[in-house]
Amino acid sequence: MRCVFVQFLFSRVAFTLLLTWVLGSSSYSYGFSKVKIKEVSNSKKTIVMDLGLLDGLKTGKNGWLFFSNPKNPVNVKKVAFGEAVKVFPTKSYWYLKKSLAPEYLNHGQRLLLLESDSALKGLAPIKIRQKMVYLDPKRTPEEYLKSKTMDKGIPEEIIKGGKTSVQSRSLNETNLPKHQHIEVTSFSKWDKKDALSLSEDGTPTDHVLSSQTEHKGRGPQSVRKQRKAQLLENLTNGVVEKGKFFRDLDDLYKDIEATSLVQNGSLHPNVYEQYLRRKRGEKEISSFALNKMIHEGDLWSVDMDRDQLRDFFVASGIAIERERQKFALQNEVGHEVFILYGINLNSHVDPSDKNYQGSGVSLGIGYDYFLMRTTPKLNHFSLEFFLDTSNNYYDFGTKNALSNEFSLKFSINWYLRLPSTLRKYIWYIGTGIGSGQASIKNISFSKRYTAQISEFPFLHLGLKYRFGGREKGDWFNKSVGLHFLLSTGMRRLTVVEQITDSIEASLNVGGVKFSGGVNFLF
Repeated sequence: MRCVFVQFLFSRVAFTLLLTWVLGSSSYSYGFSKVKIKEVSNSKKTIVMDLGLLDGLKTGKNGWLFFSNPKNPVNVKKVAFGEAVKVFPTKSYWYLKKSLAPEYLNHGQRLLLLESDSALKGLAPIKIRQKMVYLDPKRTPEEYLKSKTMDKGIPEEIIKGGKTSVQSRSLNETNLPKHQHIEVTSFSKWDKKDALSLSEDGTPTDHVLSSQTEHKGRGPQSVRKQRKAQLLENLTNGVVEKGKFFRDLDDLYKDIEATSLVQNGSLHPNVYEQYLRRKRGEKEISSFALNKMIHEGDLWSVDMDRDQLRDFFVASGIAIERERQKFALQNEVGHEVFILYGINLNSHVDPSDKNYQGSGVSLGIGYDYFLMRTTPKLNHFSLEFFLDTSNNYYDFGTKNALSNEFSLKFSINWYLRLPSTLRKYIWYIGTGIGSGQASIKNISFSKRYTAQISEFPFLHLGLKYRFGGREKGDWFNKSVGLHFLLSTGMRRLTVVEQITDSIEASLNVGGVKFSGGVNFLF
């Protein structure tokens, strides 16, 4: 029963440690640290990580490396156990004593580090009581331990340690004090002496026993080290086992109603409440930082060197707030609608036929969806939908003809800078496919012909500029920008009905088209 309780306790402690990491603490002092492998040896026994003296790491520290599943960050896997053998300001060399999942030990791999001292920080001191047992020369420690177990006490050979020791009456062993964590027992042998001594009742006796040499057992430091290693092992196993059942913190606390601390009858926030507070705190500047700036003026940072100033900005929240402010001033994340007027730069008509001469024009409306609205990994990508109507002129074999076209195009774009950027030129490239329908006519044709349009793939190079004015009520400067596009591709027109005139059944045309227009962001 006691063993089950201990295992449960370790499991709860371990998972609490895991939650501390999930709550967003990237600091080295809170347990888990996010690290990246910069180099790895061929044997995968030695690695270099981006964690060093500036992060609080010291030579000789050891800990476990974990792999966190990106789809389920709470689910972690033990990778390796190692020791920091060389530490530099921004990196460290680690020797891996245990390697459970070497497939995750690769260049550029991101892992979690659970350092021993950081994980066991706050642990109550491990108290050790040392005991020396002197045995009869003919008796072994194994026999002593066996008799102790059977008798639920200690053997009769209990003695008083010192320079000289004598046999005494049998004593009952006292129970281990509650404040003691560990008892270390060392064993030694008695040597019989010829000298005469007095027994406890005053009568002479020649049963004098003493110990010439002491055989010291394991020292307290060795025992404490083993105990901490066992605790760390229990913590890591608890983290792995507990994390298998939940997707994230929201899943873990999904059954907990959002009630106030007063309603709960407690003034101590739980782990989930701490998580929410920390997420909110990432967007706030600490009161200490604000007071320092207010009271000390423009020279509030004059007493800090470069590294101290950087740490202060990160710890106070100023850096995050500045990035949010900078992004808000320079970006507008919303929905973009644009209108483009295009002109074909290539001619596809027969010059000998003076009818239906022209290069073709188009007018279309499109919608550009910024994928940065879904995940930061796709900040520079967008999905574009474009409805296009155009008048083009083609040589259908014997005569030129007018083609009234309507098509729908779908493309994916990649931007050199964020597509939400204001007051800067934004270049992008894209590729996609298109499909539509055309109505082909000529005064000499017996009827209008319907043709199917297919375009795959087409390429385009675009340039955008948004004015981005922030004056109140200045809707135009805030939401309107310029849009230019240069596109090329191969288009195929296929007649889908019976042909009664002398014309081509299908036509392939290519070329370059230039478009210009405006975009609206809302």
